[in-house]
Amino acid sequence: MTPDTAELTLEGAGVSRSRADELLARVMPMLASTDTEQRVVEAPPFAAAVSIGDRVIVATTDGVGTKRSLMRGRMRDLGRDLVANNVNDVAALGARPLAFLDYLSCGALGLEWAQDLLEGMVTACLDARCILLGGETAEHPGIQSPSEIDLAGFAFGITTRDRLVTGHRCRPGDALVGVGSAGPHASGFSLIRHAHARAGAAVPDDFLAPTTIYSTAVADLCEQGVVGALANICDGGLTENVVRGLPAHLGVRIDTAGWPVPDWVSRLQDLGCALPELRRSVNMGIGYVVVVTSSDVAGVVQALHGHGLAAWRIGEVTPVEASGRVVYA
Repeated sequence: MTPDTAELTLEGAGVSRSRADELLARVMPMLASTDTEQRVVEAPPFAAAVSIGDRVIVATTDGVGTKRSLMRGRMRDLGRDLVANNVNDVAALGARPLAFLDYLSCGALGLEWAQDLLEGMVTACLDARCILLGGETAEHPGIQSPSEIDLAGFAFGITTRDRLVTGHRCRPGDALVGVGSAGPHASGFSLIRHAHARAGAAVPDDFLAPTTIYSTAVADLCEQGVVGALANICDGGLTENVVRGLPAHLGVRIDTAGWPVPDWVSRLQDLGCALPELRRSVNMGIGYVVVVTSSDVAGVVQALHGHGLAAWRIGEVTPVEASGRVVYA
């Protein structure tokens, strides 16, 4: 199929979930073989956790996906996306981010746009209360075109074993608190670009809003001891991410009337994207999920509001149902 006729799914846009899953299955034994002292702590897959005595280092790496192809005139926002993607993942294990590093490759370095990019990273690090340690910049003439760039980020934080959020405390009946997103953030853009290209339309500006930084608010909640599990809603959309922080025997029931689904989701549906595929590809207006007991919902929502974040009770934890770990009702 040509790009104009391929189905409106991530697979149709050229992203293979099955190949990524197969690669992960192949390399996991190799990864485990490098830890000869059993320092790796079992934790949800948003980041990695390594124990050093009674301390746990939480580390992650991420990029900004194909959103970067749409952002050449908004480099400050792109820098913010890069930081946010990483610090939000560190926070999903209950750690407060400490430091961030970046890697930039390009065909030809431009001083003005590169400075804008770094300024976006700096302001994001200030908001996340973490240090921008530095990074690496590489020009690749002849390999990348003069206008081409690629980005990667790396972040780490520190917590203790007793404060690491692994989901083991969660029980059926616990509540899901959804925290509002600013837009699609930096995930699902292969599908978003594909849907707009097939319609002969440009991706609207409101789809490009920078990623919300949740790490400070989430870390504050973790220090209060009220958090059972966390989920950063990134690649894989709401469906795949909402259960990543829960034990395998637990699922969730999501109340689809529990939050105001944003207009940009409806516009993707109008372009032909099916709702189940959107739920597996974009955040649906929920950028983060915090799992707490029902009695803690009101206080958690109020605390999130105090950080300037919209939040709603959007569902509950359940035993895994025959229809799957994630049920929309």
